[in-house]
Amino acid sequence: MYIKPVITAVLGILFLIIGILAFLKEYKNCVTNHTEKKVLLINILSILTSCLLIIVSGIMIFQIYSQLN
Repeated sequence: MYIKPVITAVLGILFLIIGILAFLKEYKNCVTNHTEKKVLLINILSILTSCLLIIVSGIMIFQIYSQLN
């Protein structure tokens, strides 16, 4: 019953870590090489999507908990 929310939370956390690492790498490239910042926008959107996955999993867990009580 809790498998889908837990998998969603784990994927959200995994994507968040990968997104933060990619953002920091690209941010370093933008600062040192003065390249375009479009890639940073994509990385920020991926970080926000990961946060939304974590929030959705929390909502799913709360909904299951409410239905069981």
